[in-house]
Amino acid sequence: YAPARIAPDGLPDVAAALADLPGWAKRDYFLALGADLGTRDDFACVLWAWSFEDPVLYEVLSWKRPGLDYDEMAAHLVAIREAVPIGMVVADAGGGGKAAVIGWSKRWMDRYQIPIVEANKAPGYKPIAIKQLNTDIRKGHLRVRSGGVLLAEWQVHRWARVRSATGLEVED
Repeated sequence: YAPARIAPDGLPDVAAALADLPGWAKRDYFLALGADLGTRDDFACVLWAWSFEDPVLYEVLSWKRPGLDYDEMAAHLVAIREAVPIGMVVADAGGGGKAAVIGWSKRWMDRYQIPIVEANKAPGYKPIAIKQLNTDIRKGHLRVRSGGVLLAEWQVHRWARVRSATGLEVED
């Protein structure tokens, strides 16, 4: 629906990205920020917007950077939160849903004052979320930015169903 908006410093241009939203000045939009707090993989985040006046979910911005430590990741999340009021931040700790990282979000709140909802990694949840997302895409209820990080990732990484020897469907 619009090109990716990156400022000269290489960071997302939040103001320009928001201005691309249909009716931004007239509609009440709600915003949610999703983040992948990767230390081995890239740190990545996507800011989403939706309005009760429009059935579409819009990617406001997507951005990623390799090699960041947690202080640097937090600084990027705080910068986005300071640029625009965000209703919710959902994040996935590095290492996925391992039991060792359960409860990590409280430590982030204590250290960085970022209230984070931990991504739901319960068994069986991801296939349902993928089906819902695919339905929204097919029905035209999801709009992403051309030239954005999110679209580039989606064009390369695909989920494939794989069955184990016992017939259990697992993700790949």
